[in-house]
Amino acid sequence: MTEVRYTKEHCWLRASDDDNLLVGLTPPAVEAIGEVVNIELPAPGELLKANQVVGVAESDWVTTEIYAPLDARVVEVNDFLTEDPSILNEDAMGLGWLMIIRAENLNDLKRLLKESAYRKFLKKELLMEW
Repeated sequence: MTEVRYTKEHCWLRASDDDNLLVGLTPPAVEAIGEVVNIELPAPGELLKANQVVGVAESDWVTTEIYAPLDARVVEVNDFLTEDPSILNEDAMGLGWLMIIRAENLNDLKRLLKESAYRKFLKKELLMEW
């Protein structure tokens, strides 16, 4: 998978190395949260189930739950975010990645949204442009 895939819970996924996937929050989600002041992520080795709450991102005025995009095991988390959560606001789809996961079944990626479908979802369901 070379393209980025998206969830309706506002996560993005892209191939990292081997069969691992980088996971992050989409720019529209980060913008809705505001200036991120704290982030909690799952521990490396933790098993995730699709749509399970696996962490939170907090601003001064809102706490937003982060959902697992698919069944997977956490390989690594971005420790830089816990030290400096503002990285998420500055580069949500780059240095602000949340974690690296290894999917239990890579075929599950097929059910996730391509960018055009995610943009349509934002516009139709949330009346947002991105």
